[in-house]
Formats: sequence, structure tokens, C-alpha cells
Amino acid sequence: MLTQDGIFRMLDEMLLRLEARSGRIELAFPYFIRKVAPVSGVESLLDYDVAYIVEAREGEYASLTLRVMAPVTSLCPCSKRFPTTVPTISARTSRWKRGCVR
Repeated sequence: MLTQDGIFRMLDEMLLRLEARSGRIELAFPYFIRKVAPVSGVESLLDYDVAYIVEAREGEYASLTLRVMAPVTSLCPCSKRFPTTVPTISARTSRWKRGCVR
């Protein structure tokens, strides 16, 4: 199992073997979470791009950064102006935007 202590030990070992004073290791992988669709109820796997970045610079403490790229969906603000009493208009003309947050 990958642990925070294990990542720092890996960096220390790399620096010793390479006789280096500074270095960086980046471990990137997909992380899957089981999600259920709100309308259909269908279960599927949603993937997140994850990276552990451990870095040591001469004269500084080593640092560990966790980077996650998560998919998001949002409703376009112009679609919110349609009244809820006219579901056919808002359902057909709503503009859903997809993107990623890092």
C-alpha cells in the first residue's frame, strides 16, 4: 500500500542512490469511484486523474502535493432564467456545461 511515509522514503532512497541534493518523484494514476446516476439510477465508475508529487530541494524540507482532476457538470446561467412551470422549454433548452476542476 502506498503511504505518505513510503513516498518520502522512496524520495530519500532515490536521492541517496543518485547522490543528488534535490529531486522530484511524480506518481500519476486513475482513481475510480462508483457513482449512481441521479435520474436513471444506473451505477458506473467515475475516474479521477490523481497524482502524488514529492519534491526535495537543497536546504528545504521535502514536500508532498496531492493533485486531483475531477470532472464537473454545471448548468449554464442563461438556462436558469426559464420558469419551472414550463418544463418542456427548460428541459429542451438547458445548457449543461462539462469540465474539469484541478
